[in-house]
Amino acid sequence: YQLPYLMHVLKVCSTLISLPLQMKKEDKDILLASALLHDVIEDAPEGFFRAEGYELVTNYGLPMEVYQTVKLVSKRSGASEEELSQYFNEIKKNKYALLVKMADRSHNVEDLHNMKVEKIHKYVEESRRWIYPLSTYAKSNYPELSNGVTILKSKIVSLVEETETLVALYEEKIAEKDREIATLKAQLQGATSHEN
Repeated sequence: YQLPYLMHVLKVCSTLISLPLQMKKEDKDILLASALLHDVIEDAPEGFFRAEGYELVTNYGLPMEVYQTVKLVSKRSGASEEELSQYFNEIKKNKYALLVKMADRSHNVEDLHNMKVEKIHKYVEESRRWIYPLSTYAKSNYPELSNGVTILKSKIVSLVEETETLVALYEEKIAEKDREIATLKAQLQGATSHEN
């Protein structure tokens, strides 16, 4: 069952609200506005935002930090390894983007069981390669966020590892069924050739 997309951004925002983050009210407002808008550039229909979302500032009067955060967490589909490296390195430099990205991933991994196996592998690999180190960096460089980051990482790691276990069992069962089918085909071909 597919929930309305709005539920995703609300969940990312509510996750951040629930974290024990040592931030001033103004900083939390920027963080939560960024969370609510985090996919507006990346997933907006073509032409919805001209100038890559700068209208968030010019037309809607949001703080520049919200625009900068939303722009940082907007990832181009099909990004190369080099582009992903640059993408995550830029996120590291902005505590709002870092928290939004981690909260976004924490919600996305809740849905891994609904994804195709190929996409699950991609999410697991990306989480291990980029998200885990991002949380380590955050705890070292933003100590005021350490408790919240630890909670997010714990959730991400547990769901990723649980999903990996289930996918491995699923793939093992598929391989077993493929072997059974191959054996039955061979037996059927053998029986058919004896009849001729």
